[in-house]
Amino acid sequence: MRVMMMKKIINRINASKSIVIMPHLKPDGDAVGSSLALAKGLLKLNKKVKIISLDEISYELKFLDFHDFWVSSLNIDEYDLIISLDSSDIDRLKDRIEFLVKPIINIDHHKTNTFFGELNFVDSEASATGEIIYNLLIEMNVDFDTEISEDLYTAIATDTGNFMYSNTTSITHEIIAKLMKNNIDVTEISRNLFQNIPLKKFIFDAKVLDQVEFYNNNQVGIVTISHEIRNTYGCKNTDNIVEAIRNIEGVEISVVIVEKENEVKISMRSKSDFDVAEIAVNHGGGGHKNAAGFGMATTLEAAKKLILEELDNVYARIG
Repeated sequence: MRVMMMKKIINRINASKSIVIMPHLKPDGDAVGSSLALAKGLLKLNKKVKIISLDEISYELKFLDFHDFWVSSLNIDEYDLIISLDSSDIDRLKDRIEFLVKPIINIDHHKTNTFFGELNFVDSEASATGEIIYNLLIEMNVDFDTEISEDLYTAIATDTGNFMYSNTTSITHEIIAKLMKNNIDVTEISRNLFQNIPLKKFIFDAKVLDQVEFYNNNQVGIVTISHEIRNTYGCKNTDNIVEAIRNIEGVEISVVIVEKENEVKISMRSKSDFDVAEIAVNHGGGGHKNAAGFGMATTLEAAKKLILEELDNVYARIG
């Protein structure tokens, strides 16, 4: 089935002259790296290609070579195909809804994907969308240069937590080994991704982490982040905070609740077999077993109360 779908997608791409790539809103390393690798691969196949995103690139990803691919606006009439990357549902593209007027190819690795495309390639066993793009470019006979290899390494390394998470497989390492043969500097990439926190961001993280509350015999760590503190320090990216809480000994589930413009965003992480995606899906979100999230129009305290109730229900069920 996947082989047939891959062939259909390749045929559709080959038949297209101009392509728009859409990563999910607030793109992470996998979304950014996969988009850049695909764009550069398509350019080698003489396709007109742009990546459209309305979000600022996060500080740790700015070392990548974006060239002129990454734009915030374009004339969609000049394009005949959209490729959505790393988006589990159409809502992850809702900030660019006016551009969703062309056929969509949906490529993703989230098990909660809603198959919203005309063609859908969803492989929940892949560690990252970057793995899928690697295989797609191989099948399309794209020559891997250093830049494409850096982009894909970034995509996979970030979504596997630098190869620490349970989604890392032997296939993941096989792909990484092949990418490393293309003259990429793994030490430099890793320094940018994981050892490059701005001082203001570090101080912000420290203040937020000082407010973490623990529940269920310290197995659950939760923190809320208000508009005020985010604006004070100018920090939009809080993904590393939910990871930091999960890294604490004894913590099985970490939750970060962030106040946005018209909603709050709940990000959850877990260890072992606790499936946080189950909670996210119940509230219109999605993700993976150990990393998921959702948004809702409510207050920080109401969202915190809801999460604690959800966790109590799950703990009661699994004993």
